[in-house]
Amino acid sequence: MSNIVSKGILFEETLQKVTNLFNSTQQMLPIQTADESLRLRKIDNNSIQLESGGMYVLQSESVPDNEEGVIREEKTTLSFKTVALYKKNGDIFVPLEIENIGRQYPDFEKEFFGYRLKFFSLIENAVIAAFSMNTYRRAILRRDFKYRENDLDLNIFMSFDNEPNVWLDDKYGIDHPIAVYFPDGQETINSVVQTKEVFENMHALDILQIFKRI
Repeated sequence: MSNIVSKGILFEETLQKVTNLFNSTQQMLPIQTADESLRLRKIDNNSIQLESGGMYVLQSESVPDNEEGVIREEKTTLSFKTVALYKKNGDIFVPLEIENIGRQYPDFEKEFFGYRLKFFSLIENAVIAAFSMNTYRRAILRRDFKYRENDLDLNIFMSFDNEPNVWLDDKYGIDHPIAVYFPDGQETINSVVQTKEVFENMHALDILQIFKRI
């Protein structure tokens, strides 16, 4: 199943490791696929994440140099992205970008070695997108953006208070922002009243990428 297979989400070996990790005192196990190195990380006794790590450029600038002419300096960070969330009851929750790949295949909803795919709601997927590194990289520039993340069309609109507000595109019918960056000039990222409960649940499971920076 394309990414679902290439990232090892439904590999028998991966699912066996998930089961073993649930039943052990270990907190983490490596997963190696043909494409990349991932990790299984136990969040609590009922939840394990499959995560991929990546470097993200947060700031880039050209700096004059007497010998080189101009050199480019970049501020980067390593962050981990949730690829799948395994629950001890056998459910596997995947973000929309992976769900949409799976839906191209007729057997995507069948059971795999005792596990079965489940899907996040629109608001849950929007919160995942709004608190991603790709959103954060745009928000720190403090300007309007139209972009796509987690297979959703989003907008960043600057408020009159110079606060980046993350909205879903109008076509989704959601009439409130999903997140507000840097409220009152602080270096914080907040949910809004309408997404607070979803945000807190996702944050408790450590799904939101922006909070998994190193």
